[in-house]
Amino acid sequence: ANKKLCKKIFKKGELDKAETILDVGCGYGEQDFYWKRKTSAKINAIDINKKSIKKAKKINNDKNIIFEEGNACKLNFENDSFDRVVNLESGFHYNTRQKFLKESHRVLKKGGKLVVADILYNDDDIDIFNILNRLAFGKLFDIPECNKISITEFKTQLEDVGYNVKIEDI
Repeated sequence: ANKKLCKKIFKKGELDKAETILDVGCGYGEQDFYWKRKTSAKINAIDINKKSIKKAKKINNDKNIIFEEGNACKLNFENDSFDRVVNLESGFHYNTRQKFLKESHRVLKKGGKLVVADILYNDDDIDIFNILNRLAFGKLFDIPECNKISITEFKTQLEDVGYNVKIEDI
């Protein structure tokens, strides 16, 4: 499932056309190694977890992938630095996701793309069973209250930052 998601992100984000990619919330970097085999882009990959970055650095043998410890809500990069910013199933943890969206927009070059695979609630989850599931799900995955939002709310957050938005519910 993870490999299929990586392929989908690669295709939707047109990562093969990028020169510079920022992977925010990279974990151990498995997706970066996969994407690097398919693109000549330089990849910067960050994660807030020191152990994840240490492991990624240990197994990395590609000088065009740079792993660094970093905070998604305070990106340590200049404005207009990347053609693509990728966020693969980690944004729901950020406090807040909106801070990350603003930061990603800041570091993207004009015409760049943000590609996100994230956990959101369906807009039609209104019956009591779904409400209870949402509460349990949020607790299980340590989702801050501010990120327990619907797809429509997320789209609005993206548009408020300045993104032109296409959403595909997968």
